[in-house]
Amino acid sequence: EQLVVKVPFWAILTGSGVIEIKLDAPAMNYHEFAEGNNWSYAMGEQKKEEEKKSEDKKVDAASSTSSNSALGLFGSSKINLKLSDVAVKYSLRDNSKGEIKVSKFLIKGLNFETTTAFEIASTANFVMKDNSKVSFDTMVIGEFNIADLMKNGSVSSLVIVKINNISKTGLALKFPEITTNVDVLLRKDGELSGKIATVFESQNKISANFKMAKQIDITDINAEIILKDIAAIMGLDKSID
Repeated sequence: EQLVVKVPFWAILTGSGVIEIKLDAPAMNYHEFAEGNNWSYAMGEQKKEEEKKSEDKKVDAASSTSSNSALGLFGSSKINLKLSDVAVKYSLRDNSKGEIKVSKFLIKGLNFETTTAFEIASTANFVMKDNSKVSFDTMVIGEFNIADLMKNGSVSSLVIVKINNISKTGLALKFPEITTNVDVLLRKDGELSGKIATVFESQNKISANFKMAKQIDITDINAEIILKDIAAIMGLDKSID
């Protein structure tokens, strides 16, 4: 592992400059127990509901002040964050396990005034309860403006997710690249809503609106599926003209 942090203090104090943070090859483990997991234990026992509510009130009361302080301290300064070759091994209580490797996690130009871009490239390998293996590669790119969340209480983002090289042991299916566009709105209270649109083999489209708060609501589901493309994925295309 190698961690490099570059902070131009004078530039930060004058309201400009770029903070560079780079971390190479960090390794992490996530393990679920009958109750809880190693991460929650490492952070201490979860606080009682009453304590959480009390702290939430304090946070709400101070949110406006802290937001303005952060804006004033960092001004137009920016943060570049780059993680390379991140490896996360996990094991769940249902005995499934696997590893997620993130070859690139990049946040470019994180700041409190303008749009920030991010990019994630990863490879996932899962071992299911029946010992079958599932793997795929993922590329995620998007942008957001954190100032909107601090000033207006909500932030929108357009995220593009591409999944390819999908495989599962025992299945001889020819999975195509799947591209999903997510137009999402995050509110300060944690509510997440937006529209999701998935495309594969260029003509097959599935879209829906969603809202995630105390429950998940999915509405306006639309699907345009070409049976011939599905047959090709299943290796039956020769039987369908």
